[in-house]
Amino acid sequence: MLSSLTLSVTLCLFALVSARPVIPRATDFTGGTGHGTYYDTGLTSCGKTYTDSDLIVALSHFFYDTYPGATANPNNNPVCGKKLTAHYQGKSVTVTVADRCTGCAMYDLDFTPTGFEALSDLSVGRISGVTWTFDDSASEPAVSGNGTTPDPDSDSSSGTSTNSSSGDTADSTDLDSSSAVNITTQPGTTVNTTTTSSDIGSAPPSTKRRIWARETSLVF
Repeated sequence: MLSSLTLSVTLCLFALVSARPVIPRATDFTGGTGHGTYYDTGLTSCGKTYTDSDLIVALSHFFYDTYPGATANPNNNPVCGKKLTAHYQGKSVTVTVADRCTGCAMYDLDFTPTGFEALSDLSVGRISGVTWTFDDSASEPAVSGNGTTPDPDSDSSSGTSTNSSSGDTADSTDLDSSSAVNITTQPGTTVNTTTTSSDIGSAPPSTKRRIWARETSLVF
């Protein structure tokens, strides 16, 4: 009786274990061929937020979760930020991996509307036979924004401060009349300018002068 009960429990456990789905693993992590779809993006599995105009793509969860180096935290998956180029009927588009698609087969790609339109019309909805491979270089996807870069040639002469010690000479050559130059002087300092003269405020030695003038020589 006891042996029969043990056998029954063993068979039940075996059936439960056997019923667990086997997660398929990619056999080629350099690319593949599958279907192409599109979706409305937002906050992605890679931990960043994008818009439908960004050229990003979601990989199948089978591929994403088994990619070498993947952990339980999808934000840290090393596949995030990798670029790939997809081809379909003579057209191609380069996109950046930024998301995970739970409804995709192993080598399917889920694009943003902008990415999908580079391969086919949105009205088609789903295309088959999309081939893709990872590019050699990986980089972070570009996020829509209005970043600016300072101009290295911009004028920074206004409000410039020049300090000179006793016995030194400070020369100014082409100051704009609307620009102010602060010069700290010490006894015995000579300030030479080579442009038109205007107005110079008076101040005792060893004080800061605000000069709006040109072609003026000050000797203390």
